[in-house]
Amino acid sequence: MRCTEVCPTGALRSIPKEKSAIMRFVSMGLAVVDEALCISFLGRMCGLCRDACPYPGDAIKLTSWARPIIVEQRCVGCGLCVEICPQQPTAIRIDTTERRVV
Repeated sequence: MRCTEVCPTGALRSIPKEKSAIMRFVSMGLAVVDEALCISFLGRMCGLCRDACPYPGDAIKLTSWARPIIVEQRCVGCGLCVEICPQQPTAIRIDTTERRVV
């Protein structure tokens, strides 16, 4: 994207499109699961958040009952899990005050 090339403040920077580089340099926030709203915590299996995650098994893992576990050191805060959540309000959100140190 040209945004990184023309950003006047340096807030945006280009990074390689490799998983290791993205996980190392990108930290937009942290996914947080509301167990009171999550379908899997309410007794039905879901797992859509893990399936939507670009790093399934790394950033979001599922327990044997399909309950999502967020791996804080791996979640980049992209929000794809929020978009796919079928609950209203969504059972997962991105907390932008919580970020990994990169």
